[in-house]
Amino acid sequence: MSRESRAEYYEKAFDRLEKTGKHTWNWAAFLWGFSWMRYRKIYLSEIAFCFIYWILCLALLIGLVSSAYETESTPWGFLTLLISLSLGKKICLGYFGNALYYWTVKKRISWGYHLLEKYRPTSIAAIFFSFILWIADAFSHETQLDKLDKSEVNAETIHAYLNPNKKNHWMVKISWVLACVFYILIILLNVVLNGATNRLENLSNKPSYTSSFADKIEDLRYSPKK
Repeated sequence: MSRESRAEYYEKAFDRLEKTGKHTWNWAAFLWGFSWMRYRKIYLSEIAFCFIYWILCLALLIGLVSSAYETESTPWGFLTLLISLSLGKKICLGYFGNALYYWTVKKRISWGYHLLEKYRPTSIAAIFFSFILWIADAFSHETQLDKLDKSEVNAETIHAYLNPNKKNHWMVKISWVLACVFYILIILLNVVLNGATNRLENLSNKPSYTSSFADKIEDLRYSPKK
């Protein structure tokens, strides 16, 4: 599916949701979950969704651990609940994903994002660097708009926002590079620290030849003469 056809899909889904209140199933949201939300820059809804989801996972994990101590066996019932919770998350995103996206698009249109010449509504980099891209988008928004006139959400403004042919602002591009450099430095630092730790462990486990030689001298001094 091309970018234009994906934009048309969302325009039709939003129009149906606005006129009839009926939801449209979204397979991308169902399959990719939170990655789809970051790709579509649905940051606030993702934070709220993640918070609720991980709270439920934590509650089930606490129950899993306590049940394991009490019964001394693997509580398969809780594992089934964890799998069910993960599947439930996917189903919720598949069913309500377009509604969450529509809410985000309306907010961004009211902030004037559809008027920006250099702003893309999607980002693969946001899947990995969502927080950095969020800040970069906000700064590029401020630099491109001198004043904010609250726009009406309609088919024209939605189409302008979902336009896939726009380029990213230079701030967003620089943020990609900085984020990549930061992650590479973190990986290299981790490798160096692991290597230093392994060397220290090897040195601590290495036998001391000096002490062994001293022990042999002591044995010769106090050994009985034949």
